[in-house]
Amino acid sequence: MTLEVVAGSAETDRIEVETRAAVDVFERAGEERMLAKAWELLAAVAWFSCRAQQTEDALEHAIRHAQAADDARTVAQSLNLMLGATLFGPTPVPQAIRRCEDVLADAGVQRRIAASALRALGGLRAMEGRFDDARDALRGGRAILEDLGLRVAAAQISETEGIVELLAGDPEAAEYALRFGYERLEEIGERFNFADLAALLAGALSAQGHNEEALRLATTAAQAAAPDDRSGQIHWRVARARALAGLGRLEEANPLAREAVRIAETTDFLDVHGDALATLAEVLRAHSRRREADELLRAALELYERKGNVVSAARSRAALESREGNASGMNN
Repeated sequence: MTLEVVAGSAETDRIEVETRAAVDVFERAGEERMLAKAWELLAAVAWFSCRAQQTEDALEHAIRHAQAADDARTVAQSLNLMLGATLFGPTPVPQAIRRCEDVLADAGVQRRIAASALRALGGLRAMEGRFDDARDALRGGRAILEDLGLRVAAAQISETEGIVELLAGDPEAAEYALRFGYERLEEIGERFNFADLAALLAGALSAQGHNEEALRLATTAAQAAAPDDRSGQIHWRVARARALAGLGRLEEANPLAREAVRIAETTDFLDVHGDALATLAEVLRAHSRRREADELLRAALELYERKGNVVSAARSRAALESREGNASGMNN
């Protein structure tokens, strides 16, 4: 069972329980190859649920058993997913960058894995504020994928390109990158990552004031997100809440933003959680509920700092300082 099959399922809990039972059977039988595949499946389930640390732990088992079975394909697939967990999960940016660079320094690394390392490196460099380096890494990753004829993976890298441009404060460039990936996946009929791309594209449009189109895309993302797809479920709610808030429909935006935060709290995707908190803070600030909004911004700041996302942390800190200054001025 592949990651895409897990992503199309609404029964991830059942898959996890049955696979863990299979692990016990394979361990007793000493079936290294089957153990590798079982742990790879457990990693896919954890990834789909946005549990990056659990994904990494399962992948370490998968790689160890695959190496014992001389299963190079499973080793490569596991490394590929490990790099995604490195980008989105709780691994601090400096440590995550070293992991990517170690992969790229390996003379024998497969080109597909090098492309994944460059994609992750691009997102991580953007969190440091090194946007030119981030773009260079992503261009390198895309060039490899297109040269290998991997159209779906080349389209999916648009997600990270969009995130980089949003961090850089250029929503127009983010829209361009995300729309390319969105339209490519729509053309191919690929649904994995489609909800995330649609929602992020909606966010880029909202940032430019195009809230009606953003609202339509957020609806598309909601329809595309599988019930157990926590990333998609968080992203479409965040996108829809931002669009509604931009249209002045705050009473509708509030519960959506709160639900996005509730789902994000069950994950260890630190930036995704931080963005959900920041969105709810924006909605509450528009409601003139500044104290609660500031509490949420402080929580988002803590998550960004824990990840090492200095760009998002600086924005949260500046927003807090600005509000504190405004409150002080009102009291004078």
